[in-house]
Formats: sequence, structure tokens, C-alpha cells
Amino acid sequence: MSEQLKKGSKLLWYEIDSILGRGGFGITYLATDTNLETQVAIKEYLPADIAERKVDSYVIPKTGTDGEMYRWGLTRFIDEARILAKFKHPNIVRVNSVFEDNNTAYMVMEYEHGNNLDLMLRTPQYHSEARLVSLFDAILAGLEQVHAHNIIHRDIKPANIYIREDGSPVLLDFGSARQHVAGKSQNMTRILTKGYAPYEQMDEEGGRQGPWTDIYAIGATLYYAISRELPADSLSRFTKVVREQADPLIPANQLENAGNYSSDFLFAINQALQFEPENRPQTVHDFRDLLTAGLRQSSTPPASPSPVAEDATVLATVAIPKQAPDTESAAETVYGGPDHAAEVSITPSSMTPSQPASQP
Repeated sequence: MSEQLKKGSKLLWYEIDSILGRGGFGITYLATDTNLETQVAIKEYLPADIAERKVDSYVIPKTGTDGEMYRWGLTRFIDEARILAKFKHPNIVRVNSVFEDNNTAYMVMEYEHGNNLDLMLRTPQYHSEARLVSLFDAILAGLEQVHAHNIIHRDIKPANIYIREDGSPVLLDFGSARQHVAGKSQNMTRILTKGYAPYEQMDEEGGRQGPWTDIYAIGATLYYAISRELPADSLSRFTKVVREQADPLIPANQLENAGNYSSDFLFAINQALQFEPENRPQTVHDFRDLLTAGLRQSSTPPASPSPVAEDATVLATVAIPKQAPDTESAAETVYGGPDHAAEVSITPSSMTPSQPASQP
């Protein structure tokens, strides 16, 4: 049977219109709320590694041994959707409800109109430090609230940051999110987005993940934003580090266009991308301080008008086109849709060093 729900399928009073995206944890659909006659995004819990769809849209574990893990993940998906529904932050996607059907669960989210960051980075105004700091400071403000409830996103990347038509950013796709307690959490699957996921996400026990995990992904997204290149992936970095060889990551301040950005801004990116979790900023608050340091200094009122400051202001408020120049459907690249970085499943147990890195 087809992996996804068919167009026209009914879930309560929601009617499936199309697929917005899919990932290791499930499928996200564009649907119509037939009661309110509005469009919504619905995330279906369907972890590809351990579950499959059977007759009549029913979802079941692939094997008997997958049952316990499937039910554990299902419970967490529902619990975390309920927590996310309490957030009313303008830069975090709004979760409207969650419900169970077809032996799985569905998270109903507000459907946002605009383009994802990956598309918007093709326009010159998104290359400026002022613009990037403004966008990510807003995203971090929302993420700080999420972390305060012991939830980490785990899949931050350009495709999951959406730029609304009014220019404001919103962080999407919390379908991979999970709770962590005192820096420890269970790991249901190791689905990673190459280049954006830090090494601790490969940890089979998941015991080293926390706010610093999302901070790494934010740093990787900023790195990509200024260079249009992904940072060295964490598996390659791990291989070099355990062999006591040079880290293959090119620091942000050594990139070809590093001269376009302040040293404070580049330092913040480098700190976020530290290989060892304990060497990164440990909280979003700490990272926001690093990220905005350069602009705070440049905003000090000068004795006379500063042309640089004026330019920065113009860049930060420039109008954003409603449609990026791309033939690809923007909807398909949002809510966990196709991305320039492929999702890969990595089992690191055979690569664990004899002396593991210290835990934060």
C-alpha cells in the first residue's frame, strides 16, 4: 500500500490535499479544515525505520520487536505536541491540536505562507550580517522558550525556517523534536541531516543532547547562509578527531567572503560549530549574546552619522519578494520537505572511540 495518505483522505474534519514534505519521523500534509474552511499543515507520526502503513491507512510497527519503540515514540509525539501547543511565540510554528487515528497520531499546525530560507538565501538582501542577525535573533527568541520546557528541535536547517510574506521568520517542523531531562534523553532513531546535525545526535543512547545540539544546527545554518556551502559533516569531523588529525571544518573567519562580516559574527558561528558539546554555548541566551555582539557595538551612537550604520538599517528592512526565482514549489520544500542536504541514517556503534569525548 502507498506510504502516504491519498488526496481526499479524511482525518476527523480535515481533508488531505497534498504532501508538503516527508522525513525520517513522518509525513507532513497540506489539508483543509472543512469546519473553518482554512488550510492547515498536518504532521503524521510514521517513523520510516520501524513502522509502515497497512490496509485502510492503518500504521503498524514493522516487526514485533519494533512495537515497544513505536509506542514510546508515539507517546512522546503526542506529549510534545501538547507542550508545543502552549507556545504562542510569533517565530515558532503554531500547533493547534493533536489527535490519534489509524493507530498513529497527527499534529495539526498553522500553515504559513511565504518561502523557506533556502530559497530566500538566493536573494542578495539575505546575505548581509544585519539581516541574518535580525532573522536568527527572532528564531532564537522562540527557541529559547521551547528549550525552557526541555524540548529540543533536532532538525534545524534552512528548509525548516520559513520567511513569511511580511518578512518575519518562523521555525517549522517540530516532528523530530523530543524532550531531554538533565541533558539525557532516549533516542528513537538516528535520522540526521548531513552538515547540520552534530555528532552527539549519532549517540545511540542520546545522552549528550541538549540546547547545544540545536545551537550547532543554528551555527551550521548561518555558515551555509554566508558561504552557500555546508560545513564539514560531523561524521567526517568525528573520524578525524578520534585519529587526532586536523578538523576538516573550515572556520567561518577563513571562508572566502569572511571579510563581509564582523569578527564577532564569525566568532559566534565558530563557537556554535565546536565539535565537543561542552565547548559550544550551553544556552540560547549565551549564543544570542555572541551573535548580536557585533551589531550592538556598531549601534553605539557615533559623533556624526555613520554611512555603515545607515546601510545596515536599509538592508535589515528591505522588502522581501513573495516568490523566490525558482520553479520548484515552495510548499514542497517546507515542513520537512526535500532539501539540499540529504537525510542519512548512521549507526555509529562500530566507530565509537576507546576514549569517548567528555559529556556536558
